[in-house]
Amino acid sequence: MTLRVAVDFGTSSTCVVAALNGRPPQVVVVDGQPLMSSAVYAAADGTLFVGQEADRQAAMDPSRYEPNPKRRIDEGELLLGDRVLRVTDVVCAVLDRAVTEARRLAGNAEVDLLVLTHPADWGAVRTRLLRQAAGGLAREVTLVPEPVAAAVFHAATFAPEEINSDRTVEISNRPGATLAVLDLGGGTVDVSVVSRVPGHRGGFQVLATRGDPSFGGADVDQLLLEHVGGLVSSADPEAWRQLVEGRELADRRRRRVLRQDVRGAKETLSRHAYTDVPMPPPFADAHVTREDLERLVAAPLGRAVELTCAAIEEAELRPKQLSAIFLVGGSSRIPMISRLVHERTGVVPTTLDQPETVVARGALLAVQKAPSAPPPRVPARQLADQRTEVVRNPNVPRPGFSPRPPTPPGGFSGPAVPRQAPHGVRRPPPGPPRPARHSPAPHGSGPSSPPRGIPRRRPA
Repeated sequence: MTLRVAVDFGTSSTCVVAALNGRPPQVVVVDGQPLMSSAVYAAADGTLFVGQEADRQAAMDPSRYEPNPKRRIDEGELLLGDRVLRVTDVVCAVLDRAVTEARRLAGNAEVDLLVLTHPADWGAVRTRLLRQAAGGLAREVTLVPEPVAAAVFHAATFAPEEINSDRTVEISNRPGATLAVLDLGGGTVDVSVVSRVPGHRGGFQVLATRGDPSFGGADVDQLLLEHVGGLVSSADPEAWRQLVEGRELADRRRRRVLRQDVRGAKETLSRHAYTDVPMPPPFADAHVTREDLERLVAAPLGRAVELTCAAIEEAELRPKQLSAIFLVGGSSRIPMISRLVHERTGVVPTTLDQPETVVARGALLAVQKAPSAPPPRVPARQLADQRTEVVRNPNVPRPGFSPRPPTPPGGFSGPAVPRQAPHGVRRPPPGPPRPARHSPAPHGSGPSSPPRGIPRRRPA
C-alpha cells in the first residue's frame, strides 16, 4: 500500500489531499469540512489543540490561542498563555493533525511521500523550518512552490483536448508558455507568473512574484463586521459595547457566534445579492448587500490587481501574452475580483470549483514524475528579486484601508494600531553581511512579517 499526502499549510486554513495506491488525489475532510483551520491552542496541561478544536478552546482563554502560526514562521518562539513554544513545534502540530487525518483513509498506513507547499518567495531559512516541522511524519518530504502547484493543476484540468471554447482558456504545452496565478488566501495576497520549463518539477518555473502580507479573507470578515456594527449599534450603544468588549464567558461565546455568522454572510454574498446577519438580543438582524461588501473591499482588491500587473511587468510580459490568469484561494470567490482583473488586464481570469483546494491537489500532480532533465540555468535578472514586495510599511496606515489583525473567537479587535513585535520572542542575531558579488539572501532570512492575532506577554 502506498500513501502520498499533500498539505497546503495556509495562513488561516490548511488543505489536505491524499492519494492511495496511485488513485486520483482526493481532498481529506477534517472536522466535516474540506479545509482545516490552521489555528493552535496550547492548553494548560500541555495539550496542543489544532483546527476547529483550537477555535472552540479559544473562547475560554484567548491568550493561549494562535490563529495564524504561518505568520510567525520567522519568530523562533511563541508565548501562548504561560508557555513558550518553538514555532517549529506549533507548525508541526498543524502538519501532524493534517497527516493523521489523511492516514485514516489508509487504515493508519505510513505516509510514503509528504508534499508541502510554500509561497514562491520563501527562501532557504523558511523552507528549512518547514522541513524541520515535518520531520518524522513521512518516509520522504518534498516541497513545491504554491504557484507551481496551482499551475500544474490548472494545466492538467484544461488540457488542450479538453478545452471548452466558451472558457477562452488555452494552456499551451510548449516551453515558455506563461501563466499568472493570483492567490487570495485567508491572510495574504500572492501573485506569481510561471513559465513552462522542461526539467523543472511540475514543468513550471517561477518568473516573478509579488504579494501583500497585510490583507486576506480574515480582513474582509473584520471589515464586514465593523459595517454590521455601524448598522445596529446606535439602537443600544451600551449593549454593543458589552458585546464587543465584555470579558464574561457569555459575552465571549456570543462574539464567537457573531463572527461565524458574519463570515457566513460574506460567503453568501459571493452567490447572492443580499443576505441577513442574525444578531443577538437586543439588536435587530442586520441586512447587508453585495454592494456594501464591494464598497468595503474595493481598495484592497484594487491593490491586488495592481500587484498582478506588477508581477506580469516584472516577468517582461504583457497581459495578452499570458496563456491565462488563474484565481485560487477562498477569497477569489468574491465576484468583484474577477471583474477588476478583466478590466485592468483585458484577460478574463479563470477559477475552478473549490479554489481553496487547488494548490494542494496540484502539489501531488507536480511530483508524479521526476524531472526528465536537470533544471536549466536561470538568468541573473530573474533571480534578482524573487521576494514578496512588502506593499506598505506596517507602521504607516494606508489611505482608505486600515487592516486589523484577525481576532480569535473570544474577542474583537480594537482600532487599528501599528503592529509591533510580540514580547517573549527571541530572534537570532543578524549574521555577517554577504559580499557584494553574491546573489541576494533568500527571502525568509530577514525580518519577520508583522505579527497578527493576540499580543504576547512575557511569562511571569
